[in-house]
Formats: sequence, C-alpha cells, structure tokens
Amino acid sequence: MILQKSIIKKYAKTLYEIAKEQSSIESIKKDLNAISEKLSNNKHYKKLMFSQFSPYKMKKMFINTALDGLNIREITRNFIEVLLVNNRINMLDDMLKCFNEIILSESGIVKANLTVCPHQEDISQFIEEQLESVSGKEILLESEENKEILGGFIIRVGNKVLDYSLRNRLNKLKKYLNEGKK
Repeated sequence: MILQKSIIKKYAKTLYEIAKEQSSIESIKKDLNAISEKLSNNKHYKKLMFSQFSPYKMKKMFINTALDGLNIREITRNFIEVLLVNNRINMLDDMLKCFNEIILSESGIVKANLTVCPHQEDISQFIEEQLESVSGKEILLESEENKEILGGFIIRVGNKVLDYSLRNRLNKLKKYLNEGKK
C-alpha cells in the first residue's frame, strides 16, 4: 500500500511538473476530471481495468473508445498511454486526487477535513477561521458527518489528527478507569 501511494505520488508530481512547464495545469485537471467521470460511469471499466488478465490492447481500445468525444489534450492522452503501458490505469482516480492535492499545495492552500456529529451546530466556519489564523495559510475545509463520534469534532490536516470527539474522550476515560482496577 505504501509503495502504491509512492507510485501514485510520483506519477501525479511528474504530470504536474509537465503541466506547469506548459502552463496547462487547469486544462489537464479538467481533462482528468472528464476522463474519470466518463470511466466511473461505465460499469465494465473497473472489471476490465483492474483485471490483470485483461490484455493491454483490449484496455487501450476501451480507453480510446471512452475518450472519443472528449476534447482531451495531447499531454493528457500521453499520460493515459503511459498508465496503460505500465499497467497503472487502475490508479487513475488516486492520481487525479493526488494531482489536485499538489495543485492546492503549490497554491499555498491547505486541505483539512472536519468530522462532526449529525445535528450538531455548524462549527465549520469557526474551525476554518481558527486553522487559517494558526497556520497563516488559506484552508480548504471539507466537512462530513459521522454519528459514531457522538459529539465534538475531529480535524485532519495532512497526516495530523486532532480528535476532540466525545467518543475519544469516553474511550480515554474508560481506559483510565480500567487502569485503576489493576
């Protein structure tokens, strides 16, 4: 899994550098989004692309057919071809995600995730302002609800996690009380 993430990051970073050189970051991002959307809407795509038994020619024919009608730039087509040749096309969605993260990072924007309990007061604006104040950078905050946290919130920024959920506090209390019994 770590190796796969490393591979994804290398491909995305290389594509970003080429796109930057040619001043076509946004157009390539648009191309990749269009390709990803078109392919994800096809139920046969995952079966074909994720199978090690699907021959290269069949995958190439499928991709070329899928790309027909999309106005895809040459750089993007070449990138897709490299993914096909190296049997990495099944990583396309992860590479798109990584490519978008690189764009944000290079723009000085930090992506953060906020998890809150459903029906809880909306604190996303407050959290976003606090994160921007502390980091001195623009924050792109994505919020999600998860009833399992019971209350409070969890913030994820990069590989850092700040867990202020009620579930976490109850687990810590339980652990503390259990240690007292020993």
